[in-house]
Order: sequence, then structure tokens, then C-alpha cells
Amino acid sequence: MSALVTLGVGIRYGRRALAELDGHMALVAEAGAARAQVEELFAMTDMLQAADDHEDAGAVLMASAARLLPDLDGALYVFNNSRDRLDLARSWSARDGFAPPPALFPKAAGRSSAASRTSTTGAADRCAASTRSERPRPSKCR
Repeated sequence: MSALVTLGVGIRYGRRALAELDGHMALVAEAGAARAQVEELFAMTDMLQAADDHEDAGAVLMASAARLLPDLDGALYVFNNSRDRLDLARSWSARDGFAPPPALFPKAAGRSSAASRTSTTGAADRCAASTRSERPRPSKCR
């Protein structure tokens, strides 16, 4: 009788150990996949630093994105010469119908989006306030 109890306890703990082993094997597989992704990112960084122009950089990003994020669309934007607009350099998609905008206008650093928009009412209010005070008027009020 004690042999049967021992056998039952052994089977129970054996099943628990196998479940834990499966969990640990899943964690090892996850860690291996994360390591492969990090290696891919480091390789992409090296190749981006060696890129000669936007075409090369776009090709590197497109190839890396296809391996790391196969179901996602992407686009590479670069600043134009005056650095006031981002122009589309390259885009890629795993599906049809993806059309990124040809240009983006980044928000000016240190300004809220409301402050970066100029309205005639806001400019008139600032000019009226500056004419009532003793300070010199802003150049937009002249």
C-alpha cells in the first residue's frame, strides 16, 4: 500500500516538474528570440552608419523592419535642407493600400501647437497690448 502512495506522489510531483520544465523552456526560447532581435538591431545600426544616402538608409530600414516587424508598415522621413519639413524618403508595406503622407511638418521645439499657429486675432491682441504699454512694439505690429 505504501508503494502505491509513493508511486502516486511521485507521479504527481513528476507532472509538476514537467510543467515547470516546459515553462522554463518557453522562457529560454523567448530569451533566444530577444537576443536575435537585439543582434539584428545592432547590425542595422552598423549598416545605417555606413549608409551613403537616404536610399541606402531606407533599404537598410526596410530590410530590418521586414525581419523584425513583418506585419507592420513603415516610412523613413528626413529633414529637408531648411529643416522645417520632413520629406518622405522611403516607405514599405506588407499589404496593399499603404500610402504615407509625402511630407510632415514637425512641431517647433519649445512651442505648444496652439502657440505655433498664428492667428490674426492673436497678433492683433499682442499688438494692442504692446501699444498700451511703454515697451517697444514687436516687429509684427509695425
